[in-house]
Amino acid sequence: MPKQRPSKTSSEGEHDPKPLRERQSEQTPETVNDNSFSPNNNADQDQDHDLTEESEIESRKLKERERKHDSGAVDLEKITDYAEETEITASDLSGVRELIATEMAERLRKEKELMLIKIKKEDVELIVTELEMSAERAERALREHGGNLLETLGALTN
Repeated sequence: MPKQRPSKTSSEGEHDPKPLRERQSEQTPETVNDNSFSPNNNADQDQDHDLTEESEIESRKLKERERKHDSGAVDLEKITDYAEETEITASDLSGVRELIATEMAERLRKEKELMLIKIKKEDVELIVTELEMSAERAERALREHGGNLLETLGALTN
């Protein structure tokens, strides 16, 4: 059968159900000072000091874990913000499609106008031989300058 520890009693001799720490906190400063040199009190203080150090270490580790978790949450927030900013809406797409369609229509209209301009075959051959360029490019340059050979030569040489 295990040994029973003798119960601690209060100063009046009766059994005190309060734990030792609560009784020590209730003591007056004179009582605490008188008992401060007892070996049992020093052992309790060392044990309390060890417990507080352990709890401080655990709280630091917990704070570090929370900080790591918080930084991960911040990174996730940045990613979702970026995704929301780069998200393309249907209205954006329709606006781009309209812009492309108007540009294409303008190009076609301009090409039709250029095709209506009459150019001389001799002018195209002159530009090809003198400036050493392709016939398509010479024809295009002549059409852009309204078939005027002098304007075309001036624009191509500058």
